[in-house]
Amino acid sequence: MAMRTFRDTTGATWTVWDTVRSSDTPVTAALADGWLTFESASGKRRLAPIPHEWVAASESELSRLLQRAEAVAPARPDPPASSDPSDRPPPPAPRTETAPSLRTFTDGAGLSWSVWAVRPGTGPNAGQPVDRRRGLGLSAGAPSQAERRLQVRSEFSGGWLAFHAANGARRRLIPIPERWEALPDAELERRCREARPMPDVQR
Repeated sequence: MAMRTFRDTTGATWTVWDTVRSSDTPVTAALADGWLTFESASGKRRLAPIPHEWVAASESELSRLLQRAEAVAPARPDPPASSDPSDRPPPPAPRTETAPSLRTFTDGAGLSWSVWAVRPGTGPNAGQPVDRRRGLGLSAGAPSQAERRLQVRSEFSGGWLAFHAANGARRRLIPIPERWEALPDAELERRCREARPMPDVQR
């Protein structure tokens, strides 16, 4: 499965992925079999059950699915908590907002990118939903923990900024720029061009 980015009818950019709860995460009966998570700068939505073949849907079809999705109420402020980054954008937890920052931007060619920080060697968050996105390089047998516990070369040991494009292109930038979450989109695009291309994903 793949994470998708698309623009809705108003021109807003959304990131969408399928989310399946871990066994110890309490959810309502309607979400028991998983849901699609939609996220943009304006908010988050959920759609359950996961539509069949949503990965191959056109942008207009994704926009229609977005209109059917239910808005997720913002979580109440909690004390700061440590994040658990990995080489994938973690879906937000159902009852908290402790996941690492996820940025999206559109480059000069009109290609949508998602970007997040990766710090190797951290374990999975207890009770976090598992994001099954084989299309971004995760193996079918171990969609999350294998990537999180991946042995990396020494040059990446301090972490990197991961860039994933809507067309499947991937890049890594080392080291992680300070305050990268606040960089303008134009600066993120410049850093993306400087980042190291990664091998194409086998689909």
